[in-house]
Amino acid sequence: MNYKVLTVIIVFFFSSCDKISKKDTSLYDLIPENSEFVISIKNLSKFKSSVTNNDYLNTVINSKLTLKNLISQLDKINDNSELLIGLYDFNNATHFNIIGREIHNNSAGNLEFSFENIDIITSNSNYKPKVNNDLFVQKFKKINQTNTNFSIALDSLKTKEFFERVFKNKVNISDGNLIINIDASNNLIYINGVVDNYSLNSNSNYKKIAFEEIIENEEKLYFDFKNDLLTDYDIISTNQENKFDFFQPDSTDAVLDLYKIFQLKEGNNLASINGIISNYKDDSKNSEIELKFETSISNEIILGPLIVKNHTNNKNEVFIQDSENIIYLINDNGQIEWTKKINDRVIDEIKQIDSYKNGRLQYVFATQNSLHMIDRKGRDVGKFPLKFKDQITKPVSVFDYDNNKNYRLLITQNDELFMFDSKGNRVRGFDYNKKIKLLQSLSISESAIKISLYLKPRMI
Repeated sequence: MNYKVLTVIIVFFFSSCDKISKKDTSLYDLIPENSEFVISIKNLSKFKSSVTNNDYLNTVINSKLTLKNLISQLDKINDNSELLIGLYDFNNATHFNIIGREIHNNSAGNLEFSFENIDIITSNSNYKPKVNNDLFVQKFKKINQTNTNFSIALDSLKTKEFFERVFKNKVNISDGNLIINIDASNNLIYINGVVDNYSLNSNSNYKKIAFEEIIENEEKLYFDFKNDLLTDYDIISTNQENKFDFFQPDSTDAVLDLYKIFQLKEGNNLASINGIISNYKDDSKNSEIELKFETSISNEIILGPLIVKNHTNNKNEVFIQDSENIIYLINDNGQIEWTKKINDRVIDEIKQIDSYKNGRLQYVFATQNSLHMIDRKGRDVGKFPLKFKDQITKPVSVFDYDNNKNYRLLITQNDELFMFDSKGNRVRGFDYNKKIKLLQSLSISESAIKISLYLKPRMI
């Protein structure tokens, strides 16, 4: 009997150890080990917008057939997906692997694999999934990617090529990796990141002359010299005299002529890099209207643009809907923050409320059969959307009677009214008489609702 107990304990012990030692496979573990570039995309909507609307990125993509095929594949993937992309050479051809969760779409021309709970789409017909524990990949995994469109890591060879191209002979890289975050709007690209295993061959005159040169272009560029450039750096390089490209595509002169500036600052075992690529502004100082940005949308716009507020910086943003019932939030730089497919057309208006009373605003709107509330990241809030069998006939009305953010949301279905609180619960102390003509006007005023609540209270 005791032997049986001992056997059970031993079996349980080794079984438990096996579970403890087993490591869940992450997206990073499946990056091809020979990848020259690794791209991390946290916000696919914003990435697609950057590629479409930024001249430089658009030229980079269209310069290589592999990159064009990659973007075509990304267009078929849900915009809420987080992705990793490995670009590598195999049999004298450049290939890509897209790594994510639930991204398969049965597309022609590419292979699809599943490894545990991770999906892979590849252009390489000879590819076989396997775990990669390469140090280069694991370093990339640790880089902060907050508030950026996407991040890129370069292997040691591509890192060396980059610094030779940008900083000429001023920087020596030995088996180091460049890891950068990129934030791109229509006319501007911000680049910041780190590189390891480096040494500098700079001198003070080089820095002083370069800084004096860039000030002369202050009125022609889209960035702020004082706020966007580092005041403390060890080396600086611009393309004013020697044209250079970032990823060295088959560029046109127009893209090569875009203004580029890169700064490098030494740190502890690392150097930080700060870069800017900017369009030149048109000489139209006499124009009364300055174009803020242009953003391309594939489908016809059926709603908007509607101006909404960004509670994080108090700036205005744009809310639109296209003919495929996809809604977009576009920030003040023309970047698409997110897209979201909904069931029907928004009825005319978008309202913003502070449902949680914490200063963070949500968007409230009605469609033909739904009442929606979403946050600034495009996520449904609580039990929303609320579904209705009968058609909603007017935009949602929002009331805050006592200015205490205890909101009431009113929807209209022909001659019937229904009221909800901001949590999506039906307000049961509200009723009205359908025969009261006061409530049959085209626009429902707040005073009319107050009169109804005062004259006709009834618990349902």
